[in-house]
Amino acid sequence: MFDVLLELLDIWWTDLVSVSALGHRRAWLILVAVLATLAGAAAIVYLMYLR
Repeated sequence: MFDVLLELLDIWWTDLVSVSALGHRRAWLILVAVLATLAGAAAIVYLMYLR
């Protein structure tokens, strides 16, 4: 489960670095989207382990 999250994070980080060279505004939007997605995934995992 966590391996998948790390793989996705690695892909997102690569995208973020490549995009940041093009435009900082888009890079910030991607960063916010990634953080929101990670927060959602963490919440799902947390709720799964609570049950």
